[in-house]
Amino acid sequence: MAYSYTVKTKRRRLKKSRLLFLLAIFAFLLLLFFASRFLGTLKAIQDESSWAQNLPAPEKGQAMHVLLYTISPEERLTSLSLAAVHTAEKVVRHLALPVETLINPEGEVPVDLVKVLSSSGRPGLIQAVEQLLQTQIHVFMEISEDALSKLVSRLEKDNAGIPSFAIDNLPAYLNAGGLNAQEKTERRRLVLAAVLREALQGGIVKDFFGFRSVAPALQTNLSWRGVLALLRSFEDASYAESVQVYPVPGTVVNKDGTGYWALDAESIPVLSGWLADGTISLPRSRITVEVLNGCGVSGIAGAVASMLESEGFNVVSVGNAANFEYEVTQVICRTDNLQAAKEVALLIPNAQLLKEESADSNVLVTVIIGKNYHEGENDSEENSSGE
Repeated sequence: MAYSYTVKTKRRRLKKSRLLFLLAIFAFLLLLFFASRFLGTLKAIQDESSWAQNLPAPEKGQAMHVLLYTISPEERLTSLSLAAVHTAEKVVRHLALPVETLINPEGEVPVDLVKVLSSSGRPGLIQAVEQLLQTQIHVFMEISEDALSKLVSRLEKDNAGIPSFAIDNLPAYLNAGGLNAQEKTERRRLVLAAVLREALQGGIVKDFFGFRSVAPALQTNLSWRGVLALLRSFEDASYAESVQVYPVPGTVVNKDGTGYWALDAESIPVLSGWLADGTISLPRSRITVEVLNGCGVSGIAGAVASMLESEGFNVVSVGNAANFEYEVTQVICRTDNLQAAKEVALLIPNAQLLKEESADSNVLVTVIIGKNYHEGENDSEENSSGE
């Protein structure tokens, strides 16, 4: 009986070891399955077509030029900007480009960037922007607003950093009527920052899993590792100090009852220099100015506007400030670069030079005439129609 008992025990042990072995194999295969699906989601962000992988890499010391744009659920181009990413300096310079920008201003049939993407796809869009801005593009990042809406819907309204109604109806927030290119860029930046802040909590493992949730909204020529490394390089940077946005100069033209944006070709070389090193020196005819009466002296804003126009500046509007209690004349820079405002300030006596960036401003410089513009001006000349 003892012999028989021993044989049965070995068989049971043998069966148990086989079962554990099979379970181990099953667990390993299951792990491989989920890992492949997990990595497959991350790998799916990369466009592996030959043209995408053949985009040039930036030369040593050169900024990485990233074409950042968004598309609607119908795959229509909704916003576009070119970013010069200086990772060593932790600086990003954005050129906000209207999607209605014409690539053939003199052509009989108008073709804008929206039509380029719909007809020629990503390669055509990249080529068109390269020709318009006379520069090379190294990276493109296409963001799906449809996938972005799903990500935004998971955010907590009280802590999202964006208006609560944007969480409920993101397309309405992003594409509200009357927004200019700079405002569209700013709204998308706020939304992306909120999503990334939620996804990337810090730490390699958390970022890895968090980035996977963002991946469905993105298409790029970079690998997921490359995108994550780029994001990490700016994780400690302040937006106010790191990101600079500049609107591409141009004018609205009407063709067949539709408004398009005609790029100011003479400004492009200047803007290319700004992308590279942050310096910009526009010709005075390209510096747009608004002049506001902040002291109440009748006709003073018009007089200053005429003086600036005689000096070659492009004065686009003249009016009254919010009140007539400005003691000191102000020359306010509406972009991140002070150079244009400095040129104006040189011609305005007793002026205070300020920097107040405004995404919704349609001028580069605002001049508010204060009471010190003409010391001792008779108070009786002040009136509410002081333009």
